[in-house]
Amino acid sequence: MSSNTSDTSNIHKTDVEKVKKEVGDLLEILNTNVCKSEIVLQKRFSYLYTTSPTLFKFILKNHKGNKENLYKNIDMMLSLIKNIQTSQISQYDASTIVGQKIGEQFIPQLKNKN
Repeated sequence: MSSNTSDTSNIHKTDVEKVKKEVGDLLEILNTNVCKSEIVLQKRFSYLYTTSPTLFKFILKNHKGNKENLYKNIDMMLSLIKNIQTSQISQYDASTIVGQKIGEQFIPQLKNKN
């Protein structure tokens, strides 16, 4: 079993508030001039990294870009996790929403449709 299956199979056990705290702390560190080795950050923010490696990598990749979009995307992802946990939406549908919203921001052909 790959390590990527653990983040999706445990989505119902994810502590969204703990993820939010680690996301905030991670962004705070990334916005400073402190050494930002990905391996060090993975260890420091191990809960975020193990429960949502996709979100962790998304933050690392996009923290220097449009801050407003970054925060909206993070809020959307965390809200969708809560909605999955309360059975308001399926994990598949949540993934589709995330893909569509992110695609609209970064893919020129989708940007132009809006």
